Amino acid sequence: SKVRKINELKDAAKDIFRGKTWVSTKELKQALMDVFEVQDRTARSYILTMKEAEIIEKSSQFPGDYRLVNK
Repeated sequence: SKVRKINELKDAAKDIFRGKTWVSTKELKQALMDVFEVQDRTARSYILTMKEAEIIEKSSQFPGDYRLVNK
């Protein structure tokens, strides 16, 4: 289900961003590919889902970088 996937992505994001404020798109995509054992296209779709669910947000200062949204 979509809710379960969002929760999985939230948990993965916490691990990926542990100790980091910003993560590059490339690094985030690779981490998602590794964690979920998915291809590039699926990882990009997960990044979009994470943005829509407000798990992560794009940097206005550093295009191509994301940070965890603290909620």
